[in-house]
Amino acid sequence: MRLGNRDCWKSNYNLGCNQEQIYSFPFVENKEGMAVIVSSKTLDEAAKEAMEIFAVMFLLHTDLSLPELVMLFTAAGQVQVSQIVDPLMTARFFVLNQILQVYGIKLFD
Repeated sequence: MRLGNRDCWKSNYNLGCNQEQIYSFPFVENKEGMAVIVSSKTLDEAAKEAMEIFAVMFLLHTDLSLPELVMLFTAAGQVQVSQIVDPLMTARFFVLNQILQVYGIKLFD
């Protein structure tokens, strides 16, 4: 898998990226939840990459398997459009604070 210009490996339902690679993308947090923001040539690519980055972050911080994470994100994850401008499209993947709290994920103090 490629995250931006960084290579990550995917094997046996585990995505392998270190924290430095994942956190080089902007994560934002507000009172409702947290999102990662990604720009790419197409909106589809940006949305997919944002979801994958959030998935790797979640896998680094939880004991969830990839199939469990897919089910969670299908039910509780949100792809949002940030901007559509030339030459890049920007999307974010958003998860509510309630979900983050259940899994003990806190990136910001």
